[in-house]
Formats: sequence, C-alpha cells, structure tokens
Amino acid sequence: MICQMANVSRKTFYALYHDKYEVIERIVVDNVISDLKGMLELLGKVELNQPIILEKMYQHFYDEKEFYVKAINIEGNNSLEHCLLYCFEEINLEILKDVEISLVEKEYAAYFFAASQVMLIKKWLINDLELTPREMVLSSHKWAVKAMVNNYF
Repeated sequence: MICQMANVSRKTFYALYHDKYEVIERIVVDNVISDLKGMLELLGKVELNQPIILEKMYQHFYDEKEFYVKAINIEGNNSLEHCLLYCFEEINLEILKDVEISLVEKEYAAYFFAASQVMLIKKWLINDLELTPREMVLSSHKWAVKAMVNNYF
C-alpha cells in the first residue's frame, strides 16, 4: 500500500528502507527531532523555559494530522510511540548532560520527561487533536518543561 501511494516499486522502496517503520522513523527524525535539536542549539538551555521550542513540533503534528493519527495506532518496537520515546529521551539526556546528578538519576529523569511527552502527544492524536497546538504547548510547558527547569537548572 505504501508503494502504491508513493508510486514507487517495492524494489525501490526496499532499496531505501528496511520496512514501513523505518519510513516513520525517518519522517519523525527529519520533521520533528532535527527541528527540536536545532532550536535547542540555537536558543540554548538558557531559553529551555520558552514555549517556542515545542511550538513548531506541535504545529507539525497538527499540520500532518492525517499521517500522525494513523501512525500513532501502529504498535510494536518500531512504532511512532517507540520512536518518539527514544528520540525525546536522547534529547533530554543531552539537555541534562552538564547537570550534576548521578547518571542513574539523569537516565530516569530523561525517560520520565520523554515518556510523559510521548503519552501526551499520543492522547492528543487519539483524541483527534481537540486542543490547538498553542494550547498543547502551553499545557506541556506548564506541566513538564517548567518542572525540568525548576528541578535541574
């Protein structure tokens, strides 16, 4: 079905991607994760407390609603949920790398904030994006980002 919709042969598809999950990962990394990393590099940790860092991400999910609402329902090790969790956890570990806490606490904190963000996104997508991207940004900023900043910076 992917090959038909993209108008490419199966041979071409498998020359580029291992499976459909790799396509999802590529889309997420290219359109969400690279933007988040770029914003963090540009603004730095000092500006971590600014909602603008998440706004572009939520707007992307909103703009590509049809894709992400379907993709979030795919389950398994290489699902959208798993991909987001892994990527967000890596970003959080990078954010926390200079914080003077034990490695174990860093890993658990990074996972906690990543998992909460992924579950919030999943609920939003499953509920057909009933909040605007701006409302999502303000809510997640209030609940999670401020907590990270207040505890570690």
